[in-house]
Amino acid sequence: MEEHQVVVSCIGALHHPSFPRVPSGLSAFKGPYMHSTRWDQDVDLKGKKVVVVGSAASAVQIVPLICDDAEKVTILQRTPNWITPQKHPTLPFNMKYGSIAKFLFRWVPGLIQLHRYSIYIAHETFFLSGAFDNPNSSRTSKMVSNHAIGLISTHMKKELGNDEKLCHKMIPDFPVGCKRVLRHETFLKCCTREDVEVHPFGLQDVRAHSIIASDGREIEADVIIYATGFKVGSVGDTRIIGTQKNNIITGTKIVDDAVPTYLGIANPEYPNAFFCLGPNTGLGHNSIILFSESQAEHIARVIGEMADNHIKVVTVNQKKMDNHMEWVWKTMEHRVWPNNCSSWYQNKHGKVTTLWPSNTPTYMWMCKISGLDCYDVHNLDEMGANL
Repeated sequence: MEEHQVVVSCIGALHHPSFPRVPSGLSAFKGPYMHSTRWDQDVDLKGKKVVVVGSAASAVQIVPLICDDAEKVTILQRTPNWITPQKHPTLPFNMKYGSIAKFLFRWVPGLIQLHRYSIYIAHETFFLSGAFDNPNSSRTSKMVSNHAIGLISTHMKKELGNDEKLCHKMIPDFPVGCKRVLRHETFLKCCTREDVEVHPFGLQDVRAHSIIASDGREIEADVIIYATGFKVGSVGDTRIIGTQKNNIITGTKIVDDAVPTYLGIANPEYPNAFFCLGPNTGLGHNSIILFSESQAEHIARVIGEMADNHIKVVTVNQKKMDNHMEWVWKTMEHRVWPNNCSSWYQNKHGKVTTLWPSNTPTYMWMCKISGLDCYDVHNLDEMGANL
């Protein structure tokens, strides 16, 4: 066992793969199977019947890459997703930076920084337009939501060849942004192929050479790919023990129990412990790197002030944290995520414990202006056996 004065958890929120639970156990399947994040390069998909369990962010990337090799690809889709073009509105070309763009970025001072900033502004404007507001909260929010639904529905219908059956399966009936909005150029067209089938049901069980969908249909399979996401917020087998000893964070407890934190970074029950990408600091509209950097700067500033002032132990101020969480939950009520659909943004109790409820400048400003003044200072004798 090693002892350290300060611990910073940078495990990440999407790290441990999530597999579905089935009565027979996944190992009942006798062919190769794998999770999208644990890809087995030795498995040859050529001429195979492949079942892809899941239809969200991982699946839209995998299916177009395997459908030319596989004999048949069947996608199990529990719920549909809003899927937009991958082309970014700030780009005058199709996502690929050609020789002219690279030349200009290299030789025109500040151009690449301006381009990067324009991408950030475009995403932030999308949020500020009300696209992630609860459509039932106001007439304006309802109008914005209906406009987004109309635009993306039109795109999806076109990509699906206006096939009524496919459109019925794949176009959602919930507001845009309620679940993660997906972006891909070829996935929808791929689903119109004769050798690709979208089956709008989840996984019920597996057999030696097939799967049973939740509608009871048996589908033959040579290979199963689980595009089933992650155990959100999981710290795995790590045990983070609080001062009360019985307050132990392990697995997905921090998300499941909606453990309160200040800025997703600290909880007074855990002295000298900091979390990167903790609860309610995920993003559905912009780059998470912005928050990672803001959190790192905040944590480094607090540790630096501890060192400068010869402080051994700090805990985030309880009132500061309570006020912050009260604001988070109050702001969250005005967003589309809590009540309009079921998604991995929510914990098992339906509470949104993953996403930040406001814009990115607000969070970065909060991290920037807060330091050791938001923490209570303790001495080792005061904490005693609780450390």
